[in-house]
Amino acid sequence: MDAVVRTDPFTASSQTALDLSHPAARSWVVERVGEAIARGYRYLKLDFLYAGAVEGRRFDPGQTSLQAYRATLAEILARADAAEPT
Repeated sequence: MDAVVRTDPFTASSQTALDLSHPAARSWVVERVGEAIARGYRYLKLDFLYAGAVEGRRFDPGQTSLQAYRATLAEILARADAAEPT
C-alpha cells in the first residue's frame, strides 16, 4: 500500500502525509480515532490535521486534497456521533 501524498522533494516545503484519498489510509485514521472513542475518550486533541490536506500526487487523482480531508473528517464525526449516548 502506498498511502502517502507525494510533494516535490526538491523544495523547502517538502512534506509527507497520509493520503486520505486512499481507502486504506482513511480507514486506518478512522479506526484509530474509533478505538479512542470506544475506550471512552470524550476529547481528542488531534495535531497537524492540516497535513491531510497537503497538495501532491494522490491515490485518487479525481479527488482534491480538501475533498479527501473533508470526507475523512466526516467519517470521524459520524463515528463520534454514533458513540454518543442518547
